[in-house]
Amino acid sequence: MPWRRATRQDLADYRHWKCRAAENPGRIGGTKWDLEASTFTKLFRWAKVYPLPVDVSRREDRAADSVSSRVLWLTPRTWGLWPDIGLRGHTRAGFPAPGWESRTELRNTSFVQLLLSSGLRRQEGGALLTFKLPSRRLRFGRYCHGHIAAALTQAKQSRVFYASINAVGQIEAYVESERAWAVQRAQAAGRYEKLPTMRLVTKVTRGLKPRIECARPTAPRPQPALPA
Repeated sequence: MPWRRATRQDLADYRHWKCRAAENPGRIGGTKWDLEASTFTKLFRWAKVYPLPVDVSRREDRAADSVSSRVLWLTPRTWGLWPDIGLRGHTRAGFPAPGWESRTELRNTSFVQLLLSSGLRRQEGGALLTFKLPSRRLRFGRYCHGHIAAALTQAKQSRVFYASINAVGQIEAYVESERAWAVQRAQAAGRYEKLPTMRLVTKVTRGLKPRIECARPTAPRPQPALPA
């Protein structure tokens, strides 16, 4: 049947199958149905099909169990409380809380600032290597230009992103301080030599799309035999 000839009964049957039919293993919830109903409404209005087979503005065409997504906006001051209290261990008065010790404070706050200024998802920001961080400053403004690979994005398409100079500078400070100390401690303890395989980066090119050169991965190290 052509979709332009769909009736209210046709859409009611479709809704029953999508939302309630026991024979359908892929039933959807009310929120998903409201999205579909909204799409159908726009389609039929665009095609000038009247009367509308479904109209999301009608109460009976909306799901009773739909959960609307409420977007709550934070003021800069309110947002500032979250990293100060949750990541830096400060009290609401702005002083360090007694007994607070966090060896990852600079790492955590740097990561949050990067995501906040760039709009990257957690998976995207967490997968960036240090030499993939934005390094080319825009001619005008307070942002740097970066590029994220397609393999890291949800849509599997590479794209450009921008991060504030302050966020990039905070990450660089972390790399040169807390992270460098952690690497030195691991080297002194011989932790890298205990890895079963290791890929050693020997060169990193510059530019928007840097490339790396790696030494051949080391062979797995023999493990000592366990006593019988």
